[in-house]
Amino acid sequence: MSDDLFSYSAASGPAAEAAGIGIKQAVDHADRVDPGWSDRAFEMLEGYALTHFEFMTEEVRVWATEAGLPPPPDGRAWGAVTLRAAKAKLIVVSRYQNTRVPPAHAAPRAVWRSQIYQEAA
Repeated sequence: MSDDLFSYSAASGPAAEAAGIGIKQAVDHADRVDPGWSDRAFEMLEGYALTHFEFMTEEVRVWATEAGLPPPPDGRAWGAVTLRAAKAKLIVVSRYQNTRVPPAHAAPRAVWRSQIYQEAA
């Protein structure tokens, strides 16, 4: 897989390639069902990063849904949004923490540090 938005640079091999393919398929499906979904999700993640120094993607997902963004058909679509934000240097991995999302079985996930955080005045 080429070094594009969906390549996973932290790992390599068949599993990483499969993850990238799954993420791409999920975001493409989300944009087919709801045109422009990924752009709106990216804008919401960017807004969240302005006001939150560290966060997990699962927190952004809940906040975005509560703010009116429909959830994608497959939650992996958020992976593409997060990767896009990381490639745009809006966020970087700070550390890893076990997720609180039940289907993920407490698997370790990235805690992102905002590179655009603006502390409230």
